[in-house]
Amino acid sequence: MIFRVSLFMSVVAILCSTSAFARCPEFLDRLPHDFQQNNSLSLIAYLETLLKNGVLEDRHVDELYSWIESESKGEFIPKIDVSLHIEIQIHHKEINKYLRSPSFNKQEILQWIQLRRERKKLASVERQQAQSTTEIPITFYRIPKGDFVMGDVDKPIRATIHQEFEVSSTVITQDHWTRIMGANPSYFQSGPEYPVENITWWSALEYANRLSKYFGLPETYDFSDVTFKQDTRADNGTWVHRSGKLRINAEDQDIYLAKGYRLPTVAEQEYILRKLGTSNTYYSFGNDAESLTEYGWFSGNSRQKTWPVGDLKAILIHGNPLFDLHGNVAEWSFDFQDSTYEGGKNPCGNTGSFLRMTRGGSWNSPETECRSNAGTSRGMNGRYSFVGFRLVRTLPTSP
Repeated sequence: MIFRVSLFMSVVAILCSTSAFARCPEFLDRLPHDFQQNNSLSLIAYLETLLKNGVLEDRHVDELYSWIESESKGEFIPKIDVSLHIEIQIHHKEINKYLRSPSFNKQEILQWIQLRRERKKLASVERQQAQSTTEIPITFYRIPKGDFVMGDVDKPIRATIHQEFEVSSTVITQDHWTRIMGANPSYFQSGPEYPVENITWWSALEYANRLSKYFGLPETYDFSDVTFKQDTRADNGTWVHRSGKLRINAEDQDIYLAKGYRLPTVAEQEYILRKLGTSNTYYSFGNDAESLTEYGWFSGNSRQKTWPVGDLKAILIHGNPLFDLHGNVAEWSFDFQDSTYEGGKNPCGNTGSFLRMTRGGSWNSPETECRSNAGTSRGMNGRYSFVGFRLVRTLPTSP
């Protein structure tokens, strides 16, 4: 039975393309006759397609398993945030039609779900084995120092990045995170190549410290004077500040002089988005908002979820490809940009506030929030399914 379904999925993929997915129930009318006569096979093919297109997630399949085992008499309704998965309203009625069918064979569905679980468990073991022998696959590219203009056109801020630094080519993925931290805190646990999100600002700092230690570098952040709320941890993204002040392991507490990995400042983020001072357009690729679909996942094309990093076009910065600078997940900044923010040499905004900026926009952002000069302030103790982070490191100066 499973073999027949796997053969059939290539047909389903053709009948139900992503662009026309809202009409997916129509494909059931075009199934081969033996599939139409077998409601369990039809439902499995349907569920596989929903999973493939991101409308359902593995956790919803687990809910279905429990629902079938409990022999519930009501409708199966996945526990979801409808605002994030509006299309499920279209599909759950179709799913329930098959579940209520007299010819529905619950054992076939339960066996299919068990097989999915076994495959997922095996894949997890294989990833863990690979992680024990493989270095963390994060690529960093050098960014030269330079002058640029940040902010709005009617209120420009002149700034200078005085030290060369390197930046990760992508935001930190779930694979990057779990290799260092163990747990996966992400809301959208769709695969190792997806962005890690749903983490507090403090948890991101701890990840940077652990990555520095992994590569034999000094840790940037000193938490010795900080206390955290009980039952919150960095590894699962929940680390929440209770009291105390963060210190920087650098001369004069200067974040730009730290030697380990760290979150970028607002200025460094915009320096990159402004293509090192060579761009004054709305986006790093120009002014055309319609072109955003080629470079970033935002509210207009994301289907209300994250996507694998590097799936869309890269922005070339100093000749090197940086991905997802606009959209997918907004990126934590080290500092907060308020009305007192000034430019100058190595600018750093307010670090005494409980707020921090996020830059670049995300999967649920309109085009305007993905612009190069756009930013949103968020509580650094908050966890958001649309906020992740990218890392930088100041490079040693040549003697």
